[in-house]
Amino acid sequence: FGDDGELTCGVELFSQFGASLFSLVLVFKDNETWMMAGQDIDQWGTNTFLLSNSIGCPAPLTLKTINLFSDPGIGINRCLAMWQGATGIFMSDGRAPMPVHMDIKEYFDTADPRCINASMVGDSVGFIDFKRQEYHWLFASGIAATTLNKELVYDIARNKWSETDRVVDLQCGVAVHDTDGNAYAYGFLDTGYMERLENGLTFDGNDRVHTLHTG
Repeated sequence: FGDDGELTCGVELFSQFGASLFSLVLVFKDNETWMMAGQDIDQWGTNTFLLSNSIGCPAPLTLKTINLFSDPGIGINRCLAMWQGATGIFMSDGRAPMPVHMDIKEYFDTADPRCINASMVGDSVGFIDFKRQEYHWLFASGIAATTLNKELVYDIARNKWSETDRVVDLQCGVAVHDTDGNAYAYGFLDTGYMERLENGLTFDGNDRVHTLHTG
């Protein structure tokens, strides 16, 4: 794929155009995004495209996929990939990467003290809360940061960002499914504990405090 740079991660998406079904494989380098398309593996070799020569995924643990809920009256459903690039947060359904970080652009502004630590760009983590259709982004904010000390949450359906301050910072997160298929979000602390998220009125023994900003 392109130059001699190493691949960092990849993911497969399902897509439908008209009556045709496709398997789309997104493949990333630090600063490039490639796509292989086709109905089977034999078609991938001749259907490889460079989606971006400037946007890649240097943080492979941020790459996640989600199937969006849709309004039956509209009839639109999409399978999306989301990830952190070196310059922002992006999503794609097989087309060119689309930035979704403009409301939080200060974390990618190197002149801002809150900017993501450049030496820890590759250590960021992302996970999906499937029940709430949210993407959680854990990263190191500030030049002095040595751990993932900031958690921002992207509401995919409403295209809105919010910040979650759990007092004790998450270092990673996963989606867990029970035997009935219900999805739950769990997070892990650097103190050695696993916690169920968005459940009850406390977290790690502390009250969950909310701040509302009106328009």
